Amino acid sequence: MGDVQRRYQAVPYGWREIDIAALVARLIVSQKIEIRYGGAVVGKDDKNLVRYLRVKSEIDKASVSRRIAPSEDDMRKTVKFLRDWLGQMSIAEDEDGLLTFVKDTLTARLQRYENLLTAEYSRDRYPQKEVVISARDLMRDILSQKNDNVALLKRLLAKQDDLLDSTEDMEEIEAFFKSQRTIFDAARKLQSDLQNERDYFVTDSDTNGKINEISAILGMPKPYGRIKDLSDLMQGIKIAYGVLLEQKKEEVRGIITLCMGDVHTLAGVGSKANDEVKKSDDRFSEYKQKVTDATSLTVLDAMITQLQNYKDQVCKRVESMLHEDPAPHEAGAEKPKPQKIVQVRRYDVFPVKRLTSKDDVDAYLEGIRKKLYDTLEANDGIQIN
Repeated sequence: MGDVQRRYQAVPYGWREIDIAALVARLIVSQKIEIRYGGAVVGKDDKNLVRYLRVKSEIDKASVSRRIAPSEDDMRKTVKFLRDWLGQMSIAEDEDGLLTFVKDTLTARLQRYENLLTAEYSRDRYPQKEVVISARDLMRDILSQKNDNVALLKRLLAKQDDLLDSTEDMEEIEAFFKSQRTIFDAARKLQSDLQNERDYFVTDSDTNGKINEISAILGMPKPYGRIKDLSDLMQGIKIAYGVLLEQKKEEVRGIITLCMGDVHTLAGVGSKANDEVKKSDDRFSEYKQKVTDATSLTVLDAMITQLQNYKDQVCKRVESMLHEDPAPHEAGAEKPKPQKIVQVRRYDVFPVKRLTSKDDVDAYLEGIRKKLYDTLEANDGIQIN
């Protein structure tokens, strides 16, 4: 542009700088010439166009050349393809309008596909990620020619079949993210929640089958036709889980009642361990509330162990209080040796077994008797919790 200004300001032309810039601008608008800055074509609506035409520090950085327009045949084919591809009749037919429309359309799709990959597929293993990657790469490939109008239209026409196939493939994916992803996410969460709790359904073939079916649907390359089945499958699993959860809650509540009873029985009425008993009652009441609020079978099972351990600790403290010697020892007298009391849980003493006769009962009790005798030989006492 600097050469143009200097040439036409000099003899024999003697034109004013502003007139030269205005004439070049008119030729740009009429699509006769084009101006490039930094190798990129500057559009007629570019806010810096006037600077490139007039400012002395900029005009030598801008180059002006005769515009090589796409052929009428390529433009006609492009308009026809765009109407078929997009189902849109209002397509600009002049060169600038058509090229702007092509670039805007492809750029919008490129941004959409990039957003799917970064914002959606990064969150979960959603289906057909490779299709979105392929669609994104196709947009990038065509737009790589955006600085050359002729090359851009030729690349677009060469990729017609790829664009049609890609758009068809993307229809199901777009529909999935619009209306199916919510239920897909819910099924994925349920699958994750049940990952460590499948053993609770080991004898429930119906629920196990539903869990397996959900896993199969979520793992399908194209699950779109089966996603509608996920709601009923999830509902069936949740109902079965709810039944097990209530059963487990009743079991834990029963254990809490037994633990409280054990502490009270050990302490007796009006004993000096009453404060310890009251504290344990408060703690067991907290456990009851935790049971009510629990939503997980594994949490409830873990609570059983916590309850047993806590009860054992309380019983040990109560036992110690009950056997404290309040009488002071005489000076020089030997301090009594503390008794060695071993803690034994009832389910260790009384193993699970089916008894069908008196002989079975006698044999079972004899086994318990022998176990307790053997334990007592090495200890001063046995505390059964």
